[in-house]
Amino acid sequence: MKADNMFKKLGYTKQYENEDIYYYKDMECKDSYIVFYTGRKLYSKVECYYDAGDFTMEELEAVYRKCIEMEWI
Repeated sequence: MKADNMFKKLGYTKQYENEDIYYYKDMECKDSYIVFYTGRKLYSKVECYYDAGDFTMEELEAVYRKCIEMEWI
């Protein structure tokens, strides 16, 4: 399964902002998301505008798949 489909199944919506890829949990508030900083090859989970740091196992699987698809690993 592709990473985008995995994120969609988890309730995330994909959006590009500049070079970065955001997966928003709530598109209206945009306060809970996973972001891939493509220029620096970093990713982070943010909730309520602070680095949350805690991923579910399903989110980690989707992040891992996305990293493979982007050839980061």
